[in-house]
Amino acid sequence: MNTFGHQGRRILLYKIFLVLGLVAIFIVDLSIPLGLIIWLSYIPLIFLAVFLKDRGFLRFLGFLSCGFIILAFFFDVSRVKELVPFWISVYHRMFGIIIILIIDHISCKLLETREIVGKLEKLIKVCAWTKRINVDGEWISLEEFMRRYLDKDVTHGISPEAYEKMLKESNVKHEGGVKGKQDLHDTENPARDQ
Repeated sequence: MNTFGHQGRRILLYKIFLVLGLVAIFIVDLSIPLGLIIWLSYIPLIFLAVFLKDRGFLRFLGFLSCGFIILAFFFDVSRVKELVPFWISVYHRMFGIIIILIIDHISCKLLETREIVGKLEKLIKVCAWTKRINVDGEWISLEEFMRRYLDKDVTHGISPEAYEKMLKESNVKHEGGVKGKQDLHDTENPARDQ
């Protein structure tokens, strides 16, 4: 069985399409005499890359676009033929690089935020008072949750802190309660003496 899968092939083809699109824009940028604002054509391809949800590839496209803009500057036909002043060519190219890097950065932050929201949606909601767990709108006990979703059985015990608290509460009740009753914990629980 093929481990790459249909979805993986489709994503790979989509990535190849985006890279080829950048190369095509670069070739057009090299061939037309007024290639000053051709860098605007790179932006839709970067926006399309957001749908892949791959920050590494998105960064790659952004930097590849900037590299193509810089490389095209050195082979700019309009600048070589002096159709456009040098400073205008530099200004347009630098402006394009800055815009593409900003869009790339914001798109990566968007993907990062989506990942964080996805992780937060996976948090388990627990009642602060009853310690019951909300699973699809149904509040179930911790024991039931462990049994259903983690396939674990639960046993009960008492922590040292809870044991001390119970002893203190028991002593308060006996001191203020009926006279003549002894504290059963003193005689029956040797753990208290330790």
